[in-house]
Amino acid sequence: MKVSIDNKVSIIMRTLITAGFLVRRVDRRASHLQIESVRYDEFGIPVRYLISIGDPKFNDATQKALKKVAAGSQNLLLVECETPARADAIGLEVLLKKLGGPVNTWLPLATDFSRIMDALGHMKLPKGMIGKPDDLFEESVKQALQFAFEELST
Repeated sequence: MKVSIDNKVSIIMRTLITAGFLVRRVDRRASHLQIESVRYDEFGIPVRYLISIGDPKFNDATQKALKKVAAGSQNLLLVECETPARADAIGLEVLLKKLGGPVNTWLPLATDFSRIMDALGHMKLPKGMIGKPDDLFEESVKQALQFAFEELST
């Protein structure tokens, strides 16, 4: 079965940002997603990354070109959607786990999330939300549990 990143790009981006990556540029190529980013280490030193996610895998020519682009100025991280066949790549699921798990939604990170949950739990519609409080409550609980238990929704 061919795995595609098209429906996982938002999860990948939220996960990188939550893990402390500053995303500088994103390019969607025919065979891969290319993300230029910076993450500061524990000493405050910037570490530049070129994260390339193969859709589903990299061919040799693409891998060679990516290594040339990253040479000298960035660390290259090759990620493949399917189980990697090459030793210098990791799987997408492995990347997401190493970054603390996939971030499926921003909602649990919202500063007013507890206020929203409290209102919905009392069947009151929070300001700015549209819909039935019980339906919104169920969806919010689902998103919070997915966030807490690191489930990757497809």
